[in-house]
Amino acid sequence: MSKQVCQLAGDAVQAAIEGADVPVLIDFGAPWCLPCRRQQPVTEQVARRMGRRARVCMVDIDGNRSLAARLNIHSIPTLIVFFRAVERERFVGIQSPETLVNVLKRWGRQAAPADTHREA
Repeated sequence: MSKQVCQLAGDAVQAAIEGADVPVLIDFGAPWCLPCRRQQPVTEQVARRMGRRARVCMVDIDGNRSLAARLNIHSIPTLIVFFRAVERERFVGIQSPETLVNVLKRWGRQAAPADTHREA
């Protein structure tokens, strides 16, 4: 796994979502899932392309079944984009790097500081 992709489990998932000032993409999957194994290099590519403009993580649902149930994950891979601690986008199945990068950039623009210039 790439250094840019963090592996999360348990309470660390909620902490990552709540503590981020950038969009968070979480790839929920399992090692035995062939589509998940095909998605993993795509997720790693997205992490490299986004750098510090987004946080990209993976969660193995086998060790986090209650989390998967709480987030209504019924099929894998499921990729969820969180921004400001709220689920903003959800994708089920293999996604292209372009799709994921574009959605992270769109939410990242929301994180940019507002123009503070005010007219007198």
